[in-house]
Amino acid sequence: MRAALLLLPLLAACGTTIPTKVLVEVPVACIKPADMPVRPPLVKDTELRAATRGERTFAMRRYQDLADPYMAEMETALKRCSTQP
Repeated sequence: MRAALLLLPLLAACGTTIPTKVLVEVPVACIKPADMPVRPPLVKDTELRAATRGERTFAMRRYQDLADPYMAEMETALKRCSTQP
């Protein structure tokens, strides 16, 4: 803070003008809630802890089968968002 106060007289002596208006870009969400893909029902940690080893294997495979299309939709939405001006 003290260094900034010391620089102010120097800037004024250089004859620089302080801008009266500064435009700052603000990020705006480009994905509307209605465009969000529906999240699939995923396996909960408590269910996995209570399951046997075989049940966990099937649950994780089911998780992968449900999560892969969901993640692909999310990636497509993000790519679409990044290409918009």
